[in-house]
Amino acid sequence: MSVKLDEPGFDEGIYGQWERHWQREDTRKLTPVGKLITRSKQRALAEVIQKLDCDSVMEVGCGMGFTFEVISAFKPQATGIDVSDSAVATCRNKGLNVRKAKLEEIAEKYDLVVSDGLLEHFLDFEPYALQMARISSKYVILIQTDHASLLTRLMLFLEGVFRQGKNVPERDYRIGDFVGALRKGGFELVADHPLFLGSFRLLVFERKDN
Repeated sequence: MSVKLDEPGFDEGIYGQWERHWQREDTRKLTPVGKLITRSKQRALAEVIQKLDCDSVMEVGCGMGFTFEVISAFKPQATGIDVSDSAVATCRNKGLNVRKAKLEEIAEKYDLVVSDGLLEHFLDFEPYALQMARISSKYVILIQTDHASLLTRLMLFLEGVFRQGKNVPERDYRIGDFVGALRKGGFELVADHPLFLGSFRLLVFERKDN
């Protein structure tokens, strides 16, 4: 199926949804559970990224910069992109090297491409996963919600109640869906780290078509 990047899903284009999401002060703040999840992700990513042979790193969809702060601590020359002016401004105020750009606009290659909680928001995520594969010469890291987990379903329900429907909607993709998409891009899963009682997974992919 041919899908244009930023094709409208739900009621509007996903890029516009993200800008409105990060413009609101209340959605910029982590809930108590969100803080625990973020710390779990940050610890796991710090451990993994130190072991990878990579110099150039890009994060796609930096948001408020919680993941990119960890990347930058170990890879100071890393760069990040986001489509939201509000998100980019927040990251820059933290001193992070983030610019406004769309994934499909990136021409240069990176040893490692990272994405945290991004792909599940797209009506068809595969074109974006393949774009990540296109710009990576060695590794891709995806940090994704495991929608097969009962704990995940409960947390998403409670988060929706707390946020009063202000979150950007998620599609219930499975971990195997992401693995299959990256395999089409020439990558194989080489590590799978369960996070926060298995409700999230940190997936490490390595290019195999060199």
